[in-house]
Amino acid sequence: KKHAGFPAYGYLDVQKGWFEFSFPRPAPYTSTIELLSKTMTIEKSQFYTVARTFQPVARKATQTMSEYYKDFTERKIASHKDKLKKIKERQARVRKINEDLRTMFRKENYLE
Repeated sequence: KKHAGFPAYGYLDVQKGWFEFSFPRPAPYTSTIELLSKTMTIEKSQFYTVARTFQPVARKATQTMSEYYKDFTERKIASHKDKLKKIKERQARVRKINEDLRTMFRKENYLE
């Protein structure tokens, strides 16, 4: 779902045969207003109304994405920590198996 204040970015990779959207980003207020001032054919007073109307939309979009990025980052960190935990558990299992094999080898070859 696309919200107000978020431009859509995407590109088509013909060689790979797929279309990709970028991570949503809020529309930058200053550059968007500059672009609108160059492209809109309205009176100056009307343009100020448009700019004032867009400001809270841009602010809300920035706040929304800030919360989204925070949640996204927390999920990535939690996922990474879980992955590290699984790696350490696997290393512990491998160490235990190696110790058991060493013990068994020594018993079988009368080295203990």
